[in-house]
Amino acid sequence: AGPDAQPARLGAENVVAQFRGRTGDMTVLIEAATPRLQIDMSEERTLAIAMQRATANARIYDGTWRIDGAFESGTLRDPALPGTVTTIAGQWEASPLDNEGPLIQVRSGEALLTAQDPPEGERLLFNPMRLANVDATVRDGAIEAHGDIVLDNDGRQLAAFTAAHDISEGAGATRVNAPNVVFDETLQPYDLTERARGMVENVRGPAELVADI
Repeated sequence: AGPDAQPARLGAENVVAQFRGRTGDMTVLIEAATPRLQIDMSEERTLAIAMQRATANARIYDGTWRIDGAFESGTLRDPALPGTVTTIAGQWEASPLDNEGPLIQVRSGEALLTAQDPPEGERLLFNPMRLANVDATVRDGAIEAHGDIVLDNDGRQLAAFTAAHDISEGAGATRVNAPNVVFDETLQPYDLTERARGMVENVRGPAELVADI
């Protein structure tokens, strides 16, 4: 998979396909139960994607093609990421992009982001966050995304984010923009990161944050 032809394994418990159309205009509807993909990016790093269900409605016509689909209850694990992404759901589409390969787009995505287990003696980098209203594009081995960040325990919107990630390099950057976070008795810095507990307490008032990760 990818420009460096990394080994990849693709599987599913069950795949159902329906074909219809005629020569020059054909539609294929595919539904897969528990599809999963693993890509060995290096000896120490395996990118793993698993879904409970995924669909793809592919149309081949007039010398081109297009795919529209949906996915639910997905999980993404990559040691290069600061956390594990679960309960992924949304719609997706794919189409050719000139001579640069396919363009994949995700619309109205959502997911739960949980921090990786920290080294012994350290606290979690961040508490569980939910990503909402996520739009993303994948092309030429790179992911670009933007959306909202909300606290998982109460659904409070905290910030917006934009992110870019190079899949083959396992590196990227995220900008988090929180123009109006109000700290009070219902929200404290340790609600965002356990590393603030015992260091910053009883914060009151509005705060503005721009962070590059």
